[in-house]
Parts: sequence; structure tokens; C-alpha cells
Amino acid sequence: MQSEHAKLIELLTQSSNLSPAIFERQSIQDYLNHITASNLEDLNKEPEELKQERQRLEKQWTEITCTEYKAFIEANEHFEQVTKQFRVLPGILDKVEEHIPSIEKLLKDTEKCHLENVATRKNLHLISSQLDNLEPILEIPTLFDTLIRNGHYEEAMELQLFTQRLPIRYPNVPFFEDLAVSRNSSQTMLFQLLSMLRGPAKLPLCIRVIGYLKRMGIKEKTLKIVFLTLRHDHLNSLLALVKENQPNDYVRRWIETQRECLLDLVTHYKAIFPNTTNTLQECPILCSFTSFAISKLLSILGDFLIKAQDISLLPSINTQVMYYGMSLGRAGLDFRPIVVSKFENTTRRIVLEMLQEINKSFQISEAKVERPTKDMNSQDFLMKSSTIAVTYNKYMTILNQLRYFPCKSLHPELSKAFIESLTFIGQKILEYHPKNPRDSEIISWIFVDGLLPAVVAGLDKVLDGAATDYSSISNMLSDLKETAIAHGVQRVSEVQIDNLEIEEDINGNHLTNGDIVEQINETVNGQAEQEIEITDE
Repeated sequence: MQSEHAKLIELLTQSSNLSPAIFERQSIQDYLNHITASNLEDLNKEPEELKQERQRLEKQWTEITCTEYKAFIEANEHFEQVTKQFRVLPGILDKVEEHIPSIEKLLKDTEKCHLENVATRKNLHLISSQLDNLEPILEIPTLFDTLIRNGHYEEAMELQLFTQRLPIRYPNVPFFEDLAVSRNSSQTMLFQLLSMLRGPAKLPLCIRVIGYLKRMGIKEKTLKIVFLTLRHDHLNSLLALVKENQPNDYVRRWIETQRECLLDLVTHYKAIFPNTTNTLQECPILCSFTSFAISKLLSILGDFLIKAQDISLLPSINTQVMYYGMSLGRAGLDFRPIVVSKFENTTRRIVLEMLQEINKSFQISEAKVERPTKDMNSQDFLMKSSTIAVTYNKYMTILNQLRYFPCKSLHPELSKAFIESLTFIGQKILEYHPKNPRDSEIISWIFVDGLLPAVVAGLDKVLDGAATDYSSISNMLSDLKETAIAHGVQRVSEVQIDNLEIEEDINGNHLTNGDIVEQINETVNGQAEQEIEITDE
């Protein structure tokens, strides 16, 4: 069959000059099959059938042309437009060719964006599938803040340690790195821990807080400084609450407050930061801090002692300071030797100032002095001269104050100061003699037999018989005796100055500070005021 078709196609091609390609159409192939399969009779009828078919088609075309002429017109117009567009198409193609690089770039960008979107969608899908596992990790910052706010620092430290391990296990996850280096919550916890050290914290709490700070990566040396600084702030806050009207009450409360807090601070420090040698010299930071605290104590104590005017206030404060020094001595810092000189200097200053005030205020009244009689007791004997009585009362006041705080190292110096004051008073009496011999002689008698023995006896008891040079008073005493005898006084008792032995007065009574001062206190001031009024008149 194929050979017959080939021969027929060759014959038709030679006779009609048709192109061989036209015979490749399916419709031509079907028609050739129809011809080759027909007999001779059918072949003879074929031209007539073709003619009839052609007429039929022409009739259909004519009908279609009449009925569908509008479509033909539109088709013609469209054909003309298409033909016109094809004429300008080369120019448009040139312009399109110019935009091809930009179009390619846009396509590449679109492709890249598409790939990113695909990757994002892939990640979102992965996150969606692992949401149950990711949700606890995403809640770590909120959970950390909640733990810190509620004071659960142990759990917070464990959670922080967990977040620090995540970047090690998953090094390519930026979220874990950001979570590990988050500082806001850590700073909040650090601030709260430091605030706890700044408050009234006991040893167990201090140990826990320092443990937390160590786990946060703070060096031990820094922790020591921070601990001492914050506890010192707490100490200052307690000292700022000390409010007393009287200076001595203020100093006592201030010392007691600092003693309790500083001793606790040193104890806590040595418990938290143990030292193998157990000596304060091996802890330079603690030693420097305690030295600073003691310097503050010495400053407060020095300000008080400079203004102190009453020796009786010193014993209680001295006892408190000594106990303070003994307590710190167990920690290796006994500051008591530094304080002793301050109290001694204050005692010396007060006594000397009071003796100077006696010398300065001693003024013999111009009023007539009544002559003592033999039947008078010690108190009445001194009351004959208000000036001597007031002076005696001042001497006894000094000696009574020294009984509360007898500084043994000052005994020789104070005894000498008393003798110098008595010598000065005696000289003042002798200087008054030319102005009023009678009164001067009586006052000399009262001074020699009343005031001088009582003061010397008081010195002997209060100052424990401190060795004193009485040579300066011997000549003055002889002159006073002569002045008293010149007035007719025949029973002036002997005062053995050299041996500090006081004989009996004119009534046979031994004069002491305790016998006289209690009974004359109520009468001295009234009689002194009467003498002053007489003098003014």
C-alpha cells in the first residue's frame, strides 16, 4: 500500500508540478487511501461526485456570505489590523529586546523572593509542627521575670544556667543567643540582691545572697568590697536614726548601734569569706573598712569629749567604749589604747578649767565676817564666810566628779593643780589683809582650819595619796597662821602638809569631803546670794 501511494504521489507530482509536502497532509492521505481502495467503476464516477461536491460547497459559501456578511466584514477589518500590527511589530520587538535585561533581573528577584517565601513557609510550617516544644522556651523571659519578682532566686539561677547552655547545644540559632545575653532580667535580679544586703540581713540571708552573686559571675574580691559597702550603708542608715537631745545620750546610743552592727558585719564577713590564717592583718579589705569605721567612732567621740564639761558623764561612755574595743579585740582590732588618752585629756581639761574658774571667781566679800566660836561644828565653821563656803563647794564638786572617773595616770598632775589653786586662794587672802585686817584674819583662820584640811583630805582619798610637792604652799600657810593668830585665834589646828595628815579642827572633828559637802549644798547658795546682795549695796 505504501509503495502504491508513493508511485501515485510521484505521478501526480510530475504531472501537476505539485510540491511533495502537500501530500503529507492527513486529508490528502485519506483521499489517496479512498482512491486506491476504489474500483474502476467508482473511479469513473469520482469526477462527477467531485463536481457535485464543489457545487454544494459553493452554494453553502454563497448562503454563508449572505447570512454572515457582517462576520466577513469584521474578519476583514481584523485582518487589516493584524496586518498593520505586523508591520509595526519589528519596532516593538526592538523595544522589548531593550527591556529584556531588566525583565530578567526582575524575574531573578522574583525567583529569589519566591525562594525566601518558600523557606519562610517551610520554617513556619516547622514552627507550627513544633509549637508545643517551642512554647516553654518562648516563655523563659516572662518566667524569669516572675521568679525574680517573687523572690525565687534559686529557680531563677537554674533557669539562667539553662538559657546559657542553649547556645552551646544549638550554636546556629540566633534566638538562643539573644536569650542567653538578655540583661534586663539579670540586672533586675542583681539590683534586688544588692538591696537585700543594704537592709537588715542576717547571716543565713547574707550567705545565700553572696552565693547567688557568685553564680552570676562576680569575682570574690569585688564581692568583698560590695558586701562591706552595702552593709556600711545599712549601718549609716541605723546611725542616722539616732536622735537624742542630750549629747551624752546621743553618743551612747551611737556607740552601741555601731558596736552591734560592726561586730555583726565583721562576723558575717569572716563567715562568708573565710580566711585560713584567721588574722585581721591577712584581710586588708576588712582591715581598711574597720579602720575607717573606728576613725568615724573616734571622730564622734572626740567631738563629744571636746565639748564635755562634766566628768561624771565620762565613766559610762568610757565603759561602753572599752566594751566595744574588747568585742572587736576578738576579731583582731582592739582600739582601746587609742581611746584612753582622749578620756585622760578630757578629764585633765575639765579639772583645770574648773580650778581656773575657782581662781578667777574667788572674790572676798566686803561684808563683815563673824568670828567663829569653839563650839561650832565643821559646817557652821565654814559658813562664817560665804566666799570660803562657795569655794569649798566648788572644790568638793571637782573631787566628787573625780570619784566617778579617777584617772590614775593624772593623779600627780591633778594633785599639783589643786595645790597651786589652794596656794593662789591663800595668796588672795593675804593680799586682802591690808584692806580689812579683821575679816582677813578670820578668813585666814577659816581657810587654814576649815577649807584646806578638807580639800587635802579629799585629795588624799580621791587621788589615793598621790605624791605631790607641797613646798609651794608651806610659806603661804605659815603667813596665814600668823594672820589668824594675830587676830586672837589661839587654837588653830596644825596641818601636816608634808605627810598629808590632817589634824582635827577646833571642835575635834576630822573634816572630810563626804561629811561636809552634803550638808552645806542647801545653805551655801542662799548665803552666797545674801553676801552678794550686801556687797552690791
